[in-house]
Amino acid sequence: NNNNNDQQNNYKELQNKNDELNYSQAELLAYQLELKNVHQEIDQKNKESRFQEALISAQQQFSKNEADVYSQGNKILIRFKKIDFPSGKATLPEKSKQLLNKVAQVAKQLNPQEVLVEGHTDSLGSVDVNNRVSLERAETVSRYLVDEGIPTSTLQSVGYGFKKPLASNKTKADRAQNRRVDIWITPTPETNTTE
Repeated sequence: NNNNNDQQNNYKELQNKNDELNYSQAELLAYQLELKNVHQEIDQKNKESRFQEALISAQQQFSKNEADVYSQGNKILIRFKKIDFPSGKATLPEKSKQLLNKVAQVAKQLNPQEVLVEGHTDSLGSVDVNNRVSLERAETVSRYLVDEGIPTSTLQSVGYGFKKPLASNKTKADRAQNRRVDIWITPTPETNTTE
């Protein structure tokens, strides 16, 4: 009888230790999950911080009369104030090449996943001519960026003609504002190091 009691007590003691161990394991798993979440949060903050640094660095490359630089979600938009293409042509003016050299430098720093070059025109002339000219201008800029070391695989060119005006097209100044090239740079997301 005593032997049975001892066995029962031993069994209960073992059961209690097993329960304690299971509780400790569950606590450990909860802590590990919490730690993983903290690491992911730190990684996210670091990515946001690096993106902000890249944005500020890009903004500092251009004077206010050369280009505006914005962030839109996870992308950086470089909007040229004037790239001075000859009317109706896609020939890149010599003085605009230094601006594109700056774009290439900014893009290289961001290790781009994608560089989207958009050509835009004013509303003078036909839709077909403007669509063609805007695409040719975007392609001219893309080719120049390739020559400056931006991988072809990351580049895409689009011509919008006068579909996306910034101003009304009623005045000469408005039309000049609408004749532009916008460059969208999407940085490559960095791999998570805490996995």
